[in-house]
Amino acid sequence: RHLEAALSGSNKEASPALRAEAYSGAGTMAWHQNDYQQAAAHHEVALALYRTLGDELGIAFALNNVGVQAIDRGDYEGAAKFIEESLSLVRPLGKSKVLSYALHNLGEIARHQRNHERAATLFEEALALSREREDIWVTCVQLISLGLVRQHLGDYEQATAHFKESLLLSSQL
Repeated sequence: RHLEAALSGSNKEASPALRAEAYSGAGTMAWHQNDYQQAAAHHEVALALYRTLGDELGIAFALNNVGVQAIDRGDYEGAAKFIEESLSLVRPLGKSKVLSYALHNLGEIARHQRNHERAATLFEEALALSREREDIWVTCVQLISLGLVRQHLGDYEQATAHFKESLLLSSQL
């Protein structure tokens, strides 16, 4: 509510960078509240602002977020276009959280399309990045996704190991 109030108020006085960040945050909050229509609208405004600023990391993050909204609508082809563009921008920038997110979300698309081998490859790369960054929460998410894929591939031992590790790490949070 506070973000919505700030965005509907005198946000014209705020810098485009601050407005982009606020729209991105509002989109994420709306997504967590299952308001996917509002989330998509906010993420699209954030993307437009980041493009105006020429902020490549911001553009990559916003593209990834717009792609997630497309995944939630079941538009995997549209989602892949946004997230692949995100990946092409963020990969040259180095190992970042956004790179890990983009790889993970492409893995989710592959998983939903039952391309489990591709999903496993993408999740494993994303997992390596999140471990390297020592990001416990993202590591837990990656392990669960990888566990689901391993389960679909019939590798129950590895799936169980991923689930157990995620549970152990989650307890540290």
